Amino acid sequence: MVLNVLARVPKRLYPILCCVTKNLRSLVCSAEIQETRSSLGKDSLYICVMDETMDEEYMRTRTYHWFSLRRVVESTTENVFVSVDFSFLPEPCRRSASVVAFGPKILLFQTKLHDKPPQETNQPPSSFTSLPRDMVLNVLARVPKRLYPILCCVTKNLRSLVCSAEIQETRSSLGKDSLYICVMDETMDEEYMRTRTYHWFSLRRVVESTTENVFVSVDFSFLPEPCRRSASVVAFGPKMFFIPGTNHRSSSFRIFDTQSGKVRQGPSLLVNRTFNCVALVGGKIYVIGGCREDDSPAESFDLKTEAWERAPSPDEEDSRVWIHGTGAPLDIKVCAVSLFGGLTCYDTRDGSCETSELPFGKWWNTGVCVINNVLYVYFFRFGLMWFDTDLRLWRVVFGLDLGTPQGVAMAEYYGKLAFLWEKPSLVCRGSKEIWCRMIGLARSQEGFNGAAEPSQLLRIVPRTFSIHHCLSVG
Repeated sequence: MVLNVLARVPKRLYPILCCVTKNLRSLVCSAEIQETRSSLGKDSLYICVMDETMDEEYMRTRTYHWFSLRRVVESTTENVFVSVDFSFLPEPCRRSASVVAFGPKILLFQTKLHDKPPQETNQPPSSFTSLPRDMVLNVLARVPKRLYPILCCVTKNLRSLVCSAEIQETRSSLGKDSLYICVMDETMDEEYMRTRTYHWFSLRRVVESTTENVFVSVDFSFLPEPCRRSASVVAFGPKMFFIPGTNHRSSSFRIFDTQSGKVRQGPSLLVNRTFNCVALVGGKIYVIGGCREDDSPAESFDLKTEAWERAPSPDEEDSRVWIHGTGAPLDIKVCAVSLFGGLTCYDTRDGSCETSELPFGKWWNTGVCVINNVLYVYFFRFGLMWFDTDLRLWRVVFGLDLGTPQGVAMAEYYGKLAFLWEKPSLVCRGSKEIWCRMIGLARSQEGFNGAAEPSQLLRIVPRTFSIHHCLSVG
């Protein structure tokens, strides 16, 4: 009974009790009174607060502050919260994560993990780096490429992510954020000798804008002449692949990185080729046609291993389909849109081919593109159409009035369809204008509906210019 009474006396009065009698002092200091008190409600709290700060270089600093919460004298409800000076404790004890209390004692355990202060590295905030890698890649993939050099200067970890192959694969699955457009200037002298020169431009979004775009010239003079005038160019991520596609047979292969601005010689094709049909399907670039009859008609380039290998021979006997056709990827097939065979789809697994007719009317090689595995072609007579793979029919995209544009080119841009066209200039005589407008595409029960944004004049060029390529780069 005596122990139960003393256990209920506030500890701050124990020094007074120790002065009354030796018997009380022995009881107050005994282990029995501590055991009795531990079975009762605790009468004070000790709270440790960690102050974590981070400087501009993401270096973290942690300091620890202790406080106590106890009851006000002669009160049963009011409490006081006061700071406690624990500076006499060693630093590892003040920041220890292993602390327990028994009676009036606080036990602080020092582990080997905390013998030394944690080594901080130049890492971005933990709230970002602690996320799953897939999520981090998806966030970085949505950052405009023009800001990547800034990210590379933040930390080594961000630089490795920005330069990794994974970020390029992730970007390729998102809407493309820039276009590379090749314009051919064809002139003819007095002797009717034609001269062709090629000029490259890029279309990209203005900084801090969601609608305005800038159309600037790109210097491709460092590329070999056959690359600049090749009809077979494809893009994957930030890279452009220049495949032989002229009237001169060649197996030369170049890879241009738009992010670093560097071009390198890739492995040569298995056979020499002239004009051909090319498309990117399932991580491989397929090249069909443009070779001699005794050569392999089809081959593929693996983007991971960077090696060429033979592909199944197409069972389409008319070689003009592949020489004059515009290639487009659709599911696991390479589709050639041509005047000779209509729409011919080559199965990359076995080489089998299926043919569908095209609507009657004029169309342009650059006016063919694929967005979200849907093939779109602009026909002068019918407008923008898409190919229904289930019904194997061409269907009109509803809700669009694009007029009667000429020299059409199309490509994916920020998840929308970038629609470029040419028209005679009313300002500069003997010139033409290149215009662009973005078209949002939405699927409905009836098919696809289009919503066209306001058009934008990109540039006034000589009337001898015509669009030769329009590529989406991620």
